[in-house]
Amino acid sequence: MQPGLARVSIAIFGASGFLGGHVFRYFEAHGTRVIGTFRSCQKPRLIPFTLNRHEINLEFIPANCSYAIIASGNANVDYHKVHPEECEREIDGTKLLIGALLQRGITPVYLSTDYVFEGTAGNYRETDPTRPTTSYGRNKLAIERHLKGLGDEYLIVRIGKVYGTRFEDRSVILDIVNALRTGEEARCAYDQLYSPTLIEDVVLGIAKLIETGARGIFHLSNHEVMSPYELANKIKSSIPGCGGMIRPWSIKDVNLCEERPLNTTLNSEKLSALAPFRYQSVDQSLMEIRDRYF
Repeated sequence: MQPGLARVSIAIFGASGFLGGHVFRYFEAHGTRVIGTFRSCQKPRLIPFTLNRHEINLEFIPANCSYAIIASGNANVDYHKVHPEECEREIDGTKLLIGALLQRGITPVYLSTDYVFEGTAGNYRETDPTRPTTSYGRNKLAIERHLKGLGDEYLIVRIGKVYGTRFEDRSVILDIVNALRTGEEARCAYDQLYSPTLIEDVVLGIAKLIETGARGIFHLSNHEVMSPYELANKIKSSIPGCGGMIRPWSIKDVNLCEERPLNTTLNSEKLSALAPFRYQSVDQSLMEIRDRYF
């Protein structure tokens, strides 16, 4: 048990999702007093909770809770374009939740996104101007601005492309592995850049920020930069039996509701200076996947 984590109590909103679930299990395993919520995907040890734009009931959160990690919300980029009214209700509910947390003396930890940037330059720092080009990015930025307008008692963690190394994670690397091993064609963009970051590294970074008592905005991302096409070729050369074809194409040719930014990679030197740790490389993760499954 890490001493800093043993002294805090944490609530996690959205603990049934990919990111929130990993965060919940990490803190639980490290002896932190943790409570997690779900909206529609019921899972063991989690409490039902739905964001409401009119009223927020936090009676289930213990009096000694120090932090609340907000990992809830729909992470599908196109969903925010197609369902603006539902997303507006979600924004209103999140703002109400933040206000209720602050009234209880609980520090909100908001998990945001690299899509708050326009994606023309890459290597974005926390102080760079935010110019989102998607509805998803604009909605995330709306919560960021709301938080900053309420004072200094907040933590915003911007995260980019996250992957896991287990099939149950249903994330980008193993999706490509599945396609290539079944002989399917994997169509991958050659002109979009991201920094694939292992989910365990993301969780560790969040834990370190909480343990050090950090406040403000931090970027949490691996330093490796590659395109989906380059990632697919790494996978093909590392994992046995990946016989499917990799077809390069432009992200602009993909049938999406909104054009995607081309390079929203994040500079995470601020976090590294505060709480240094080593990110696992994609090559290391591929060896881990190969040894576990193949």
